[in-house]
Amino acid sequence: MKIKSTGLDPKGLDLNKAENKGSKAGALDSRSNIGANPHDAAKINVSQRAQDINKIKQVATQAPDVDQAKVEKFRELINSGKYKIDAQAIADRMVDQELEIGKLEN
Repeated sequence: MKIKSTGLDPKGLDLNKAENKGSKAGALDSRSNIGANPHDAAKINVSQRAQDINKIKQVATQAPDVDQAKVEKFRELINSGKYKIDAQAIADRMVDQELEIGKLEN
């Protein structure tokens, strides 16, 4: 990120003029920014990657935390008795996951 100075302090005062205070040359300095918008005082160049990260963050924060359609689908399946749980498959996955965690720790 690169910040460019325009010679204005945050309050919009002309720093170039302040340096030459007391001289008429300073008052008539061509670099004078009197009347310039103080909001334009600092320019920031943001990298493309930072812009992409910001866009991803905005999309993620706007997405709902819960997929209500999926919740309703499974609620109906459970209530109607059509949702079948395979206990053996769940146990196998739990053991596999535990073995993977053990490999990472060693």
